[in-house]
Amino acid sequence: MNENIKIAWRNVWRNKRRTIITASSIFFAVFFAVVLRSFQLGSYDHWTKNVIRAYTGYAQVQHIDFWDDRSIENTFDYSDELHEKIQNNEEIESLVPRLEGFALGSTGDQTKGIFLIGTDASKENQVTKLADKLVRYRFTEKNIQQLLVQDLFSDALKEKIQEQKGHAYATFERIALHLEIEEADYDAYKETLEKATKYEGTYLQANDDGVLVASALAAFLQIGVGDTIVLLGQGYQGVTAAGKYPVRGLLHFPSPDLNARMVYTNLQTAQTFFSCKNRISSIALNVENTDDVSLSKTVEELSNSIQDEEITVKSWQDLNKEMVQQIQADNSGGILMLSVLYLIIGFGIFGTVLMMSTERKREFGVMVAVGMQKYKLNIILMYEMFFISSLGIIAGILGSIPIILYGYYNPIRLTGEMAAGMEAYGIEAVMPMMWFDTYILNQAIVVFALVIVSIVMPAIKIAQMNVIKAIRG
Repeated sequence: MNENIKIAWRNVWRNKRRTIITASSIFFAVFFAVVLRSFQLGSYDHWTKNVIRAYTGYAQVQHIDFWDDRSIENTFDYSDELHEKIQNNEEIESLVPRLEGFALGSTGDQTKGIFLIGTDASKENQVTKLADKLVRYRFTEKNIQQLLVQDLFSDALKEKIQEQKGHAYATFERIALHLEIEEADYDAYKETLEKATKYEGTYLQANDDGVLVASALAAFLQIGVGDTIVLLGQGYQGVTAAGKYPVRGLLHFPSPDLNARMVYTNLQTAQTFFSCKNRISSIALNVENTDDVSLSKTVEELSNSIQDEEITVKSWQDLNKEMVQQIQADNSGGILMLSVLYLIIGFGIFGTVLMMSTERKREFGVMVAVGMQKYKLNIILMYEMFFISSLGIIAGILGSIPIILYGYYNPIRLTGEMAAGMEAYGIEAVMPMMWFDTYILNQAIVVFALVIVSIVMPAIKIAQMNVIKAIRG
C-alpha cells in the first residue's frame, strides 16, 4: 500500500504541467462554487437578521390568538412567575414585553391610523436595536435651500437633494445610498450634508410619557421633536382610549409600511392608554444559539415550561412564513444554478482526467507488461487523482478566503431600483457574504465526488486495456 502511494506521488510531479492543468480545473470549480454559495447564504442571513432586528426577535411568547387577530383583547397577564420561567431557560439572552394595539394619531387637521407599541425601551434596544433607528438627519425645505447654494454639489446631485424633501435618515450611509454617492466620495460630502441636515431627537427614557414616531408618519402628520400627538382608540374591554403625548424623537425604518404607521412608547404609558394594567400582548426574545435546530428546541422547551393554554411560543419562522417561503424558493433557484455550474465543472474535470489517462496510454501498457496488475494500476491512478484533487480543493478554499473576508466586512452596497426594491421589503440594500461555515466543506465534498466519478471511465479503460495495442499506441 505504501509503495503504491509513493509511486502515485512521484507520478503527480513527474509531469508538473499536466498536474497544474488538472489541479487548476478543480481549483476554479471549488473557488466559484464557494464564492457563489457564500453570496447566496450571506444574503439570506442578512434578510432574516433585518426582519428579526426590525420587529419580531428570534421568538415571541404571545396570546394564542394574537397573531391572527391583533386586538387589545388578545392579551395576557405578565406575572413574575411567567418572567422567571422564560428567564430560567439558558438559551434566552434578553426579552422584552410589549403591548401592541391600533389607534388614530392626530395633529391639527391631519389624522392617520397608527400601530402603537408599548415596550421597555432599554430592553427593546437589546432585541431590535431600536435606538439605531433614531433619526439623526432630516431634509427640510430650509436646509435643502442651504445645500443647493453650495458649489460643492454637481447639478445632478442637487436634483437628487431636492427630491429628499421630508425624508429622514438614521445614518449617513442611508443618505449616501439615496443620493447615489459612491463610498469613495463619502469624505467629500459627509461633513456638509451632516451639518445641514442634523436633527436632534432623544431615545425614550425610563418612566418617560413621550413617544417615538416613524419618520414617514411624522411627515404626514407634520410633526417633529417637541410637538404633541393626540392618540384615540379603543382600550381593553371596550373602554375609550385617548391621550396627548410629546414627541421625543423620530424613527426611520427601511420598510415603507413600518415607516408610515409605527409609534413607540413606554410599556406603562401604553397600558394606561389602553386601560389594561399589567397586561401585554407579546414578549420578544433573543436567544444565544440561533440555528434552526437549537431555536426549535428552545421554543419547545419554553412551551413545555409555560404550560398555559392561552399562551403560545412562536419562532421567527412562524412569524414570517412569507419571507421563509421566498428564501426557500430563491434557495432552490440557487441550488439549480449551482447544479448547472457543477455540470459544467464535472465535464471539465472529466475531460481533463480523460486527456491525462489517454496521453499516458503507452505508459500504462508498459507498466502492465512488466508485471503491474491492472487493479493496482487503477489504485495508483486513484491515489494520483486524490493528491491532485486535494491540491485543487485546498487551493480553491484558500483562494476564496480573501474574497469571503472582504465581502463579509465590505458588503456590496446596491443603488437604484434594486436598492429601492429591497428597502420596500424592509431589507437594507447591501449584499454581504456569509462567514465561514459548513457550506465551504459541502462544496469541497461535491467537487471531490465529481473527481471520483470522473475516474470511472479511465479505470474501465485500464481494466479493458489491450497491452500490445497500448504499447504500440
